[in-house]
Order: sequence, then C-alpha cells, then structure tokens
Amino acid sequence: MFNDNEEDLMDRQEFVDIICDILKTNDGNFNAFAIDGRWGAGKTFVLKMLEDKLKEDYLIITFNAWESDFYEEPLIAILTCILEILNKKNMPKNWFEKLGETNTYLCKSINEEV
Repeated sequence: MFNDNEEDLMDRQEFVDIICDILKTNDGNFNAFAIDGRWGAGKTFVLKMLEDKLKEDYLIITFNAWESDFYEEPLIAILTCILEILNKKNMPKNWFEKLGETNTYLCKSINEEV
C-alpha cells in the first residue's frame, strides 16, 4: 500500500486524482486504462496511490505478472489471483452469481466492440 511517509517526488497526485475522478464518475460502462512509462518512471508508485485512494469504495485486485510467470497459461494465474482476493474479502454468498452477471455484461460489451 501507499505509505504516507513516501514522498510524491514526481508530483503524481494530480494525475492520480484525475484517474480517480474518471473512475468515480463512470456511468456504469466498463473502462480500462493503461499506465505506460519507462523503468523507474513511477508506474508502481502511481498504482499504489490509486489503490490507497480507491480501496474503501472499490474491490482492488492487484496482479503481478512477474511473480506469476511460472504458470504456463496466464489466464489461470489471473483467475487464481482474483479468487484468492475474493475469498479473503469474505464476499457475500451470492458473489459468484454476481460475477457471472458481470462476465455476461463484459462479454456482451466486448462482442459489440469487435
């Protein structure tokens, strides 16, 4: 998590606030965004700041591909990470049904875009 003692030496707070505003004013559509930059540019720092700012209102799932590169199939690693986090969060008993509804919506959205 973002540590309050860590200084925002690259002045990323405004950028983080903009992303948070976009996510919080989302009209219900599925959104994706990418943070791109060279090594050492502060991508991980920004993600930690985002997580810290959004964790009260959103379920944050952090997946580190470098730590899971031993899986032959990347999807298995991602799904395992999601399930582990959901189990730790003591999700309601019907979370799996809601996940199915979300997946149906997501698949329909992807199909419409393709």
